[in-house]
Amino acid sequence: MNRTIEIMLDEDVLMSQGGLRSLSVKDKHYASEENYWRGASWLPINFMVLRAARKYYWDLDSTPHK
Repeated sequence: MNRTIEIMLDEDVLMSQGGLRSLSVKDKHYASEENYWRGASWLPINFMVLRAARKYYWDLDSTPHK
C-alpha cells in the first residue's frame, strides 16, 4: 500500500496541482488527442481515491464505512 501512495503522490507520475491524473506523465498517451481524461487532472479518479480512502483506510482501527 505504501508504494501505491508514493506513486500517487509523485508529481513525476500521477500527482498534479489540480489532483491526480488518470495517466502518468510518462505514459505515451498522456496529453495526446483529446485531453478530457488524458490531461493534468480527472475528477472521477480523485473521487474514487478519496472514496476508497474513506471506506477502507480512514480509521484502520474500525470497520469500513458503508
